[in-house]
Amino acid sequence: MRKISIKLKRCSHIGIMSADFQHKLDIVVEGQQMVAEKLEFT
Repeated sequence: MRKISIKLKRCSHIGIMSADFQHKLDIVVEGQQMVAEKLEFT
C-alpha cells in the first residue's frame, strides 16, 4: 500500500513539473511572436 502512495506522489510531482515546463514554453513562444511582429513593422 505504501509503494502505491509513493508512486502517486511521484506522478503528481512529474505532472506539476511538466505543467510548469509547458507554461515556460508558452512564455518563450509568445516572446518570439512579439519579436517577430516588431521586426515586421520595421
